[in-house]
Order: sequence, then C-alpha cells, then structure tokens
Amino acid sequence: RKNSGAIMSNDVSTEPIAINDIIFHTLPEQLDPKLFEQSIKPLSDITNLATFYEQATITQTYLTQVNMLDSINIILDVNPDHYNNNRHIIHPDQPLNCNIIVSAEPRKKNYTMKLSTYVNSRQEYCLSIGATVSNLLRKCETMTCEGAVNMDGSFALAESAKLSITKPLYEFGLKKFLNFALSKDTINHVNYNSYTENRISGITSLTAGDHIFSHELAFRDIQLDEKVTEPLLLEGGINLKSSLKHSWTNDTRDNPLVPTKGKYMTMTNEIAGIGGNVQYFKNSLSYQEHILLNNDGTVLSAKLKSGLLCPLPGQNTRISDRFFLGDIDFRGFEMKGVGPRWNDDSYGGNAFYTASIHVERPISEFKIGKLSGHVFGQIGNLTNELTSSNTAKEKVNNIMNTNRAAVGIGFVLAVPMGFRMELNYTNPIFYQEDDQLAPFQFGLAMNL
Repeated sequence: RKNSGAIMSNDVSTEPIAINDIIFHTLPEQLDPKLFEQSIKPLSDITNLATFYEQATITQTYLTQVNMLDSINIILDVNPDHYNNNRHIIHPDQPLNCNIIVSAEPRKKNYTMKLSTYVNSRQEYCLSIGATVSNLLRKCETMTCEGAVNMDGSFALAESAKLSITKPLYEFGLKKFLNFALSKDTINHVNYNSYTENRISGITSLTAGDHIFSHELAFRDIQLDEKVTEPLLLEGGINLKSSLKHSWTNDTRDNPLVPTKGKYMTMTNEIAGIGGNVQYFKNSLSYQEHILLNNDGTVLSAKLKSGLLCPLPGQNTRISDRFFLGDIDFRGFEMKGVGPRWNDDSYGGNAFYTASIHVERPISEFKIGKLSGHVFGQIGNLTNELTSSNTAKEKVNNIMNTNRAAVGIGFVLAVPMGFRMELNYTNPIFYQEDDQLAPFQFGLAMNL
C-alpha cells in the first residue's frame, strides 16, 4: 500500500522505486525483533513497484503463518515531492524515493483451544481436541498438545496423543520452519486387517518453501487378533522403523475443498533402513487439474494418484507400510475394500494407481455450506504384482486383467469449517470377486 497518494500509471510494473529506510511502528514487544527485521529486510532491495507488492504479500502471508499476530501491515510511504498539484509523477523516469513502514498487532491471547474433525492417512474419521501455546520462550515457537479418537467405518475406537513444537527459522529466510513431534497411537484395524497397532514415534522435519525434509523413528507393536487369517500370521510382533522422507507440494487451486481452477501436485519419497529392522523405498504421487467450464460454475476435474513400495533386497513389506484403497479414495468400494485379501482381512498392496474424471456443478448455498452435484468415473488397481517373481509380460497382463472401474453420481457439501461431505451412488463396473462393494456411500474429507 502507498501512504502518500496513488501513483498515476496504467502499468505500475514500470515504476522504479528506491527504498531509503525501513521504519518499524507498534511492533509487539513480546516477539523477537529479528522476526520482523529478517523478514522485511529483503524488501529493501526491490527496485520496482510491482515486485514490491508481490513480495510484500508473500511476507505478510509468512508472518501470518507464524501464528503470533492478529494483523500485520506493510506500507510503502512515497515521498510527496515526486508529485505535482494534479497528483501526477513529475519525473516518471526517476525512481520513487520510498520508506517501508511496518506495524503489527499481537494476538490478545497466546493460547487457543480447538475441537475438530479430520481424515487421517488411512482414511479413518477422527475427532480431535487440542491446545496451542505460542511464544512461551519468546522465540516465536508454537507448542501444540493434541489428543484424538479415530472412528473407522465400523466406529472402532483408537487413541492418539501428540506433542509438537514448531519454530520459524526466519534467520534463514521466509517459509522455513523446524518442527519436532512426539506421538503415541493405538490404532484398531481389527475390522479390516485383524490387528491392532501400538506406535510411539518421533518426527523431526524441516520445511523450506514447497519442500519438507523429515526423519521418523517409530517403535511399532503389531498385535494380531484371534481371528487373523494365515497370510498375516507373520506380520505380528515388534519392529523399529527409521526413515528419511522428502515431500514436495505445488498447489495453485483456488479452494482445496471445491476448486474451480488450478492444479495440485505432491510427490513423496521415503527410504527406511537408516537403522531399525524395516527396510524399503516408497514413492507416492498425486496430481489434480481443475477447469471452469462456464459461468454457472461447472467444473471439470481430472485426478491421478499412484504409489509404489519396494522392499530392499532380502526384505518383505509390512502391513503398516502397504497401500490400501477404498471409500473416498475409490468410490464404490468399502474402506480397504480393493485389492488382495483373505476372508475378512485386507492384505494391502505394494503398488496402486487411480485415475478419475469429475464434473461438478453448484446447486445452492446455505448457511452451513455450499451444495453441489457431481458425476464421476474412476479406474484403478491395487496389487502386489510389480514386486512378484512373474515375468514383465505376466505382470502387465495380470494388472490389466484386474483393473477396477466405477461410475457414479452424488451430492457434495463444502462446509466452511474446513471439510467436504459427499453422499454418492456408485455403480462398480469392473471388480474382483473378493472386493468389498459399497454402492451407497457417505464420505468425509479435509481435502479433495
């Protein structure tokens, strides 16, 4: 923003500027002044107006993400001597002498309480309660304590507790955070896999822009149920996982729940075996593209997901690490209803893919959220064929002959609280004899 009058120009990107000084007004005393100094200082090297606006917006977003402020203002104060009486620039070929003025208001409380719902990585519905305390050590750190109850498709309960500390690394530039999380989970998989997993894990992660680098050390105790099927008998017991992971995400969607335009792509690579007795390489990829078709809000969406889990030589994969498909990940099938199984036990797969097309059109908007209708088609597979001993030709034939496909129609309610509810009728066209079908489904997701 400009403080001394509007610049009269049809193309502000051509306006050169020269930053003379950075003036800090009403900065919160309880915050580390380096947070503002290191974040704002790069703006002083900018030499044109459009770039300044762009980078100032990024800086404001970053300072908001630090979660210490109610508001942050970055004002560009232009010397009024550059204008004549008609408010036009006197010498448009010369840089505008400017000062940057920064003011901020801290949060009135340095703690928050929350009650929320979410869907975890296993597509299980969860109810969470937590508390967050900010800036306790006056280093702009955030500490969060959280407990959750997981409710799977049959409402089997599981317990989890998590303590995490996040520290912005503003000394090294924007969008850099260091996080440490310690968690304890008891996850009941009896209804799908005949086991319960007790896990204690510690994760250290570094976020740098769109990249996250992390190390996980996890103690996992797999307790088998008395009705477990024979192929899973060797899956029980205690194992120690130590892994390095890298994730990259690029998201240009205008809304993560009901996007009308933009793309989303994320890729994760993980290698386990840096200590411990779990050894594998794991890759997962997700891609979306959304196109607004007309003025009534009809949106065409295309989505692709894939995953590959490769055990290191002499090793086998474990049920805690394999992929599963069904429910919101593959409409028309029960949760964990796709892929290898024995009786009631879903065994999971070492590789999967899904590809889908959606057409979504808004119907109406209510106080509780935005209601839309959608039609969709999806194809995919979950298999262990890629890591089998079959020939390449046999692997391709087996994968192609066991593809699943489904088409459907339904309603979508995007709730402002931050989740998406779906009620769908799906017709599975291609499926295998052991697959668990679910023509009518109600789904809940925090992301599309």
